Amino acid sequence: MPISAMAYVTKHLGFAVTVNTTYEPPYLLARRMSTLDHLTKRRIGWNIVTGYLDSAARAMGFERLPEHDARYDAAEEYLEILYKLWEASWDDDAVLSDKDRAIFAEPSKIRAVKHDGQYYKMEGIHLSQPSPQRTPLLFQACAAARGQNFAGRHAECVFLAAPTPQTTRPTVKGLRQKARAFGREADDVRVLSLITVVVGRTGKEAVGKLEDYRRHASVEAFLAHYSASIGVDLSKYGLDDPIEQKATNANQSALAAITTQASKPVTLRQIIDQMVLGSRMRPIVGWAEQVADPWQRGFAIAVWTASIWGARWHLKACATLSIWSYRCCRSAALQGRLCRRPSSTETVRRQRQVAILAPCRCVSPLTTCGRASRPLDHRPTVCRRQGRSVRRRRRP
Repeated sequence: MPISAMAYVTKHLGFAVTVNTTYEPPYLLARRMSTLDHLTKRRIGWNIVTGYLDSAARAMGFERLPEHDARYDAAEEYLEILYKLWEASWDDDAVLSDKDRAIFAEPSKIRAVKHDGQYYKMEGIHLSQPSPQRTPLLFQACAAARGQNFAGRHAECVFLAAPTPQTTRPTVKGLRQKARAFGREADDVRVLSLITVVVGRTGKEAVGKLEDYRRHASVEAFLAHYSASIGVDLSKYGLDDPIEQKATNANQSALAAITTQASKPVTLRQIIDQMVLGSRMRPIVGWAEQVADPWQRGFAIAVWTASIWGARWHLKACATLSIWSYRCCRSAALQGRLCRRPSSTETVRRQRQVAILAPCRCVSPLTTCGRASRPLDHRPTVCRRQGRSVRRRRRP
């Protein structure tokens, strides 16, 4: 497995894998991610996607792609199962590794997870002992309303693609509001912006590189891909016809970026000019200062404090590395090397996840414990053994 091999020869590099909730059973993903968390020593993340291509759905045996909001409804249930498996199936002290008595784990501290919902049904014990993170770092790409709700509840890092920081500002503001609505801090959700950069020692050298890259790019290919992404047949539009907003089952946020969120109507010609290299973003071309200064000013305009760090590493093609800054600071090997304060995300995430200890089976801090008939005590404490924030557990 390439990730485990790369993790073996690195120390400070994080790895985020994209897995589609529509096609991957949650039980198998839970085991795979726990295994990778062990192998990478808490440097694994999961980019959550629900799919947007009809062709992919047909290839996976579906007649058609499920509806957009239904995919997110199913993903909510998917995450509920994963939280139960990652956080509730094994107690922290379940593993004994007692060679003298030939006992690996205490059976009474391991329990099966049972789920019978609208989209998923499963029953079983999580097949991996608790990994360093238990739940991996959660990424998501979203801008649509339903996706923002999902991100506000679950995501720790959000990818966005917008033409300018100004057009991104409402989305970032909305994400922070959603996070607060779910009892999290506004900056618990880190934002990474997609940018395309062509850099040279001089402006002339950078422009020359861009022209060379354009000779290898196919306009027809990226328009076909973009049409599938937004669910709109662009071949029906003339070069100067504005693209219209319409109901689509594909990537709604990508379509909104060139319609309702655009300052003025976007034509097919403008799309071609913007996506000269196949990316959704117009490339920033020039020497280092020409590349960095516009985005530094843009971040100030957008009040995008959570993204400055991410974009810095994006420029170095190491976006995911920065994300581990606030989580890996728990490791003594990285303390003093990463300049971000610890986030409360992990504490809050455990607050909204399932109750870890049996027999209570509460699934959210917003619910009431059926056993105690009162809200659970979710005040955070610090685990001395691992040095990480965890939820204080209520014993029977």
